[in-house]
Amino acid sequence: MTDHDRVVALEAEMQRLRVQMDLQPQFWVRNLIRLAGLEQERTRLYGQLRAMARTV
Repeated sequence: MTDHDRVVALEAEMQRLRVQMDLQPQFWVRNLIRLAGLEQERTRLYGQLRAMARTV
């Protein structure tokens, strides 16, 4: 799986969690914590992709 594929998968998981938060408020806090971790991972991957793009 490439970094780009990982970013797409992370964004899909983030969207799924947001929908679940709307539909099932009891999971709001747990999903918010998970979203924060996914956001950090996505930011890290975007940084790697930008760094690779500069070297090409």
